[in-house]
Amino acid sequence: MRLCHLLLPPSLLCRLCARHADKEGCAIRAAFAEKRKLTLETLHRMGLTTLPCSSTFYVWGCVENLPLPLSDGLSFFHQALEKQVMVVPGVFFDLSPAGPREGRSACDKWVRFSFGPPKAVLVEGLARLEALVAEFTTTTIADKPPSPVTVT
Repeated sequence: MRLCHLLLPPSLLCRLCARHADKEGCAIRAAFAEKRKLTLETLHRMGLTTLPCSSTFYVWGCVENLPLPLSDGLSFFHQALEKQVMVVPGVFFDLSPAGPREGRSACDKWVRFSFGPPKAVLVEGLARLEALVAEFTTTTIADKPPSPVTVT
């Protein structure tokens, strides 16, 4: 036991610990808020739409507006792996207790991105993803088929 613990009354020690915990909690929330903002800004610059995220360190991004082959979550996943960046395609989360689903998954255009890694790692990963999208944007934008139009 440390000497300061022996000299401080328990009521004061508890308040000091609580203040320290509050301070640490605020610092952690601020760090993650900064990384969340960076991630969202980068994904939006890349052309992804995102779902609101305020309580986790994950962002869901829709890749359907990206050029081929990046406009599908599983393809985006494979292309990101080639750049040594790990993302998780939405279809990995589309589980059914009844067994395999028929047809396309509602999650096939979605990818989960984590902003949990240290900031330097996150910055590098996002830069690689931006370069990946830029690479396909300049070479394959004309190859993407037009979106189907529904006539009623």
